[in-house]
Amino acid sequence: MFEESFFIYPGSSGLQLQDEQEKHYILLHPNASNWVKVNETGLEIAKSLQKETSLEAAANSLSVKYGISKETALQDVLQVKEQLTKEGILEKRHITPRSPTLHSVFFHLTNRCNLSCSHCYVSCPDEKKSHHLPASLVEQLIAELLDHGGQNITLSGGEPLLHPEIRKIIIFAASKLGVRLLTNGTLINKEWAGFLADLNVQIQLSLDGSTGKIHDAVRGKGSYQKALQAIEYLQDAGIGSRIVLCATIMNHNISDLENIISLAEKLHIPLVRFLALRNVGTAKRQWSNIGDGTRLSEYENFYQYVSDLQINKKRNIEISCGLSGVLLKMPDAFLKDDLWCPVGRRLVIDSNGDAYPCALMMDTPFRLEEGTEGLKEGTEGQRQRV
Repeated sequence: MFEESFFIYPGSSGLQLQDEQEKHYILLHPNASNWVKVNETGLEIAKSLQKETSLEAAANSLSVKYGISKETALQDVLQVKEQLTKEGILEKRHITPRSPTLHSVFFHLTNRCNLSCSHCYVSCPDEKKSHHLPASLVEQLIAELLDHGGQNITLSGGEPLLHPEIRKIIIFAASKLGVRLLTNGTLINKEWAGFLADLNVQIQLSLDGSTGKIHDAVRGKGSYQKALQAIEYLQDAGIGSRIVLCATIMNHNISDLENIISLAEKLHIPLVRFLALRNVGTAKRQWSNIGDGTRLSEYENFYQYVSDLQINKKRNIEISCGLSGVLLKMPDAFLKDDLWCPVGRRLVIDSNGDAYPCALMMDTPFRLEEGTEGLKEGTEGQRQRV
């Protein structure tokens, strides 16, 4: 990690990205939204430039190490310097650090789900071991969030529609701030769509394939048609503009992602999100089937494809790659802001009541507050904090 000009993430070893030919590293500017990918030679040159070594000295070192001519080495140094300069990595910026303001909470309301998706980052239990966040606790945390100037919450699970008090929670929350509901869509019927139509709620539906064959291979037989039916119900209820489709990238659909974008466009969905597969929960047990074999180049090609779509506005819908803290296209407002990562601005609460700084950091070393100690079964079979 460098003190002055840029970071090699994480630490001195760098963020290593292995593809078929060679390793790559990500260089991050310490206080600007600038990053660049380099190979090992580029990393070595970048280190020399960071130390303000002369171009000639850097080229001589490269020439000796790799047995190439000084002219060739100097050309390599100039090319890397041009790349780093273009991406703003060598630009020195001094920003006064400031504390982030909490603006949202991500609730895992329940660990119960009606599906058994192979890629889920939560290990959904059987019925006897399922538990939920009490509605009273959720309402208390929402009140505290509002006191801190909070603006929105996310309701997830498991499947949040299986929470015994989900409607009470949605009604309470939607009257006070923005609500994003994450659901697999299989439980949404005409009556549910009518209920959501009258509330300030954005509905994110999971769709992991453009066809039933692909989607159902991940989520179970019949789930694709139920998801499409949910979309139809929501659109008929007049809230089609509030629908978001979300797909997790894995072996099963890596070649189908562009088709998912086309399907979303055909269905008049305003936004589609693509999430990276996480090697935790159920996905960890299924990794040999869903994660192994997907090459870095395939991810890279898709992210480049999405980036080009965003820059050139080739699609009529918005596309997000859903990488917390990493954006393929930086919003203009963020260029003046040194805080684009959600850590410190978003709190994550799991169905046990444990608190974490990020959905990607839901592990014991990052736990902010333990909620399981002191929980007991309530009179109606749900857990209550004491």
